Amino acid sequence: MDPITHGLVGGGIAMFSGGQASLSDPIFLGSILGSMAPDLDIVMQFRGDVAYLRHHRGFSHSIPGLGLLSAAIALVLKAIFPQAPLGEILLWTFLGALSHTILDVMNSYGAQLFGPLDKRRVTANILQIFDPVLVFLAMGMVVLPNWALFRPSVAVGVFGLYLVFRYVMRIRLCRRLVNRYRSEGIVRVVVMPAIWGLFTWDYLVETGSAYIVGQVNFRSCGVMERRCLVKPGYNKVIDAALESKMGKMFREFTPYFHVAYYLEGGKHIVKFLDLRYFLKSDFLHSATIVFDQQWELLESFFHPYNAKRNIKV
Repeated sequence: MDPITHGLVGGGIAMFSGGQASLSDPIFLGSILGSMAPDLDIVMQFRGDVAYLRHHRGFSHSIPGLGLLSAAIALVLKAIFPQAPLGEILLWTFLGALSHTILDVMNSYGAQLFGPLDKRRVTANILQIFDPVLVFLAMGMVVLPNWALFRPSVAVGVFGLYLVFRYVMRIRLCRRLVNRYRSEGIVRVVVMPAIWGLFTWDYLVETGSAYIVGQVNFRSCGVMERRCLVKPGYNKVIDAALESKMGKMFREFTPYFHVAYYLEGGKHIVKFLDLRYFLKSDFLHSATIVFDQQWELLESFFHPYNAKRNIKV
């Protein structure tokens, strides 16, 4: 989710405290700061895209990380507002921070909710990275709290119904795709929110021999198949690539990836593709690992945001 959405949701959560939407209220301020604090991991961008993508939505989004960030914010606010109870500030700051991770878990990028013990990203595949319905409700809770629709309990109820609607959409689309690809020998079907369009979803169908990536629309029932990627057979070079530093990083980075292998100029080339995001006729994130004829690792590159960007790992 974008920072504005997180901040608005944090402000909406503070409305449950019975206070006012005012930056002079430490509870309101704490909830907003807490809801935005996990994205402080953007400081890793100073070390480059690889470091940022490895750590984004990592420890700062985990339960222990949220606790540490909330405690730090609460102590600063207590120093600024000495009359305010520290326990209340800490509670609402943590609730704001927790909302950040919960929302990030709801989209396809996910977050390391149980880090650092488990570095896998938890994903629910329900919400878009920017969801206009969520923004509308959260903004109303902060700006127009006296309107019936935007009273905290009503707004949360409406949002809950919206989540149920999106869940039903995803389940129905999943069934539609199962029927479409049933003859292909389906291993799994994953339906994820598209970057744009409330009724548009991306999908991944894994069969015994391939990964099929495409987009499906709930209203029009249209299915657009984008790529059919054939799975490689067993190969020791691929095994070595998966166990390399780059391979382990990519597996932590995305739960949905394709591996391709080919020979070029006497070198063994292994390519990784992140199957979650497809933009401008290509996958957004990929990686390349190169071995010599004796299967010794020569070099590896991460290609964030663009296949032509080569960042050595």
